[in-house]
Amino acid sequence: MAYKTQIAPFKKALFALLLLAPFSAYCQSWQQYLEQQKDEAKINLEMKVDQCSKNRGFLNKIDDDWFTSLTKEQKYAAASYLEYMANSTCYGEELKEYNSALLAYSAYDKKGSELKQWIDFIRFKPEQKFGKAFDTLDTRPLTQWFHQQPIVLPFDKQEFLKQYPEFR
Repeated sequence: MAYKTQIAPFKKALFALLLLAPFSAYCQSWQQYLEQQKDEAKINLEMKVDQCSKNRGFLNKIDDDWFTSLTKEQKYAAASYLEYMANSTCYGEELKEYNSALLAYSAYDKKGSELKQWIDFIRFKPEQKFGKAFDTLDTRPLTQWFHQQPIVLPFDKQEFLKQYPEFR
């Protein structure tokens, strides 16, 4: 009988440890949770970007006066904006999810370097040689045209521009 009473506290402690072990193994801080959400959203975004780049469409020539009257540099700028909008539309939901998750995580991340790098990466950056064309281009007809289309799939900008004589 004395033997049983000596083992009983040991069994209780072992039983309690076995019950608590799974809970402690799954505990994570709020920052770890946010980081996990960010990482999952980034994976989803990368997969969607890859899918969009594999399913590129062809953008037919735009014969509207507002486009045909543009200079060569402005046409290049307009095509760059169209390409950016088409890509953003294709993976827009995943991009929103990642932006949201990254922002939430960055609120707890003391460095903030990942957010700064991301902002620099996603910023639309016109090529320097066409910089003035980007500055002088009226984007209103361009965005109106884009939003009037049923869908504009991601496309090859160079192939689109080859439809115009000045790019052949």
